[in-house]
Amino acid sequence: MAEGLLELPNDHGDVEERGDDYFEDIRLRSFFQQSNGKKSNFVMHDLISDLAKSIVGGFICRLEDSHGSYEIIERTRHLSNVQKYYDVRQKFQSLPKAKRLRAFLNVKSSSYCYVSNVLMNDLLMKSSLRLLSLAGYKNINELPEDIGSLKHLRNLNL
Repeated sequence: MAEGLLELPNDHGDVEERGDDYFEDIRLRSFFQQSNGKKSNFVMHDLISDLAKSIVGGFICRLEDSHGSYEIIERTRHLSNVQKYYDVRQKFQSLPKAKRLRAFLNVKSSSYCYVSNVLMNDLLMKSSLRLLSLAGYKNINELPEDIGSLKHLRNLNL
């Protein structure tokens, strides 16, 4: 929804209902399956996931741990981060390359995680950012004033 990919119904109905309809349609076509954990969580089948990854190439990047190198490249539009206790600087050092980043999604896996000022500043410089999810970070007490410069931001999740 935050990316503007859902068409509004002709009757100007609720866009969230339209999103639910789309999700239910692709779930019924077996693109998703219910997670082993909560009944409200779904996962994509491995074959569909592999196909999607091969199609999108470098447009999507998922950071899963704080070791090794990461492929955040200029083409990266969507970045998801599976947080650990501390998201270290080297994990995001290539973030400035993604000049047209549209979505940053923090996926909570640890109950204690803190966002660095460097990461926050780098994200606030992404003028194309439409979705900013910082859910799970414990040290956000107030938003920086620069958040107002993100004129395309449609969804902010804290």
